Amino acid sequence: MTMGLIGSIQDYSTKDGPGLRSTVFMKGCTLACKWCANPELISFDDQEVYFFSERITDPDMAVRENEGALARQGGRWCLDRSRLPEPDELIERNTQMIFETVARRMSVDECVAKLLRNMEFYTASNGGVTFSGGEAMIQVAFVSECLKRLKDNGVHTTVDTAGNVPWAYFTKVLDHTDLFLYDIKSCDEQLHRQGTEAGSKRILDNARRLAEADRPMWVRLPGWNDDAADLEERLRFTASLGDAVKRVDLLAYHTLGVGKYMRLGLDYPLPGMPRLDERLIEEAMALGTDLGLNMHYDPGMHA
Repeated sequence: MTMGLIGSIQDYSTKDGPGLRSTVFMKGCTLACKWCANPELISFDDQEVYFFSERITDPDMAVRENEGALARQGGRWCLDRSRLPEPDELIERNTQMIFETVARRMSVDECVAKLLRNMEFYTASNGGVTFSGGEAMIQVAFVSECLKRLKDNGVHTTVDTAGNVPWAYFTKVLDHTDLFLYDIKSCDEQLHRQGTEAGSKRILDNARRLAEADRPMWVRLPGWNDDAADLEERLRFTASLGDAVKRVDLLAYHTLGVGKYMRLGLDYPLPGMPRLDERLIEEAMALGTDLGLNMHYDPGMHA
């Protein structure tokens, strides 16, 4: 039985493709973007848990239930995650609900059955299902089987990807995917490595191959830096992909994921990152339009 490691399934999403959608957030990623809003989905660790110190109403009980792992020092809670038990045991023994699992394993049957419950909403809104992450394509055996089942049931399917996987992974989902949401974070190899800890070559190559296969794409350009030349290069590369690109979204930088870093015991990598300058956004929108791209910018859509 094919199983997937899933962080969450978000229903009624309006930012992950056309219409009302259910978005399946797969755990695990081949990038480590410094601005990532879902840091809990970067690693493949199925033992990760969130820690909610603000839920502690009885400090003595919290310490007793997590002896050796949780302590109060200097007016703040200190957690030694290496001394925590398995997530199921941890959550069972904590009576104040101060821990939550990050992800759980789910079979294809279970996942598809849950998604098909929203068929009425998909049909009424011309929506469907999006597989995101993390990087959805990493768990390609699970995702491809789910996509096929959904397509067999008449559901519009979308894959949200950063493209940093072997092309062979794409070949497993091409016939079952109506739309790709494709992130291009930088065309410059060095700049891409600075922001994501991985190069850009395979990502750009896969984007070209998707375009050659005439697969519809919405290309998304995260605004994680204020380098005008980099943004221009990304727009020109996107235009070179031709008619396969149906839409281009400029994505705003935000800090909505900061709380997740804290609950995972991680430091936020870009604490002083400014928002994209409005003038740069206007110039990028104008250039994209001049290049024949269907440009969109919604401040509510984020990288």
